[in-house]
Amino acid sequence: MKILLAEDDSKISQFVAMSLADYVSCDVAKNGEEAIDLYALKASKKDAYDICFIDFIMPGINGFDTIKHIRELESDKNLHRSDIYIMTSMPEADWGLDGLCDGFIKKPVNISEIIELIKTLE
Repeated sequence: MKILLAEDDSKISQFVAMSLADYVSCDVAKNGEEAIDLYALKASKKDAYDICFIDFIMPGINGFDTIKHIRELESDKNLHRSDIYIMTSMPEADWGLDGLCDGFIKKPVNISEIIELIKTLE
C-alpha cells in the first residue's frame, strides 16, 4: 500500500512516516505543491497512491486546493480514486467538501487511529 502524507510540520510528518514504516510505503510532501508534484509523478507511471493524508492548513497551496488538484489528476489520467483524509484540528462540520475527501484525521494525530484506518482499507 502506498501513502502520500502532505504535512508542513516536520515533527508530525516524521512521526507519522516513521510510525507507518512497518505497515506501508509513505512518501512525504512538506506542502501542497510537493504533494501535487509527487501525485503527478505517480500518475505518470499509472501508480497512484492508495491513501493520501493531507494537512488542511499549509503554506502556498492549502489542503483543499491540493485535494482538488489530485482529483483532477485522477480524472485526467483515468486513475483509481485514492482515499483522501484531511488532517486538521479544525472542526469539519461546516466544510463544504462535496465528496472531495473521504474523512478527517483530528490533530493531534493519533497514530493508532491511522493504523486502524489503513488496516480497514487494505
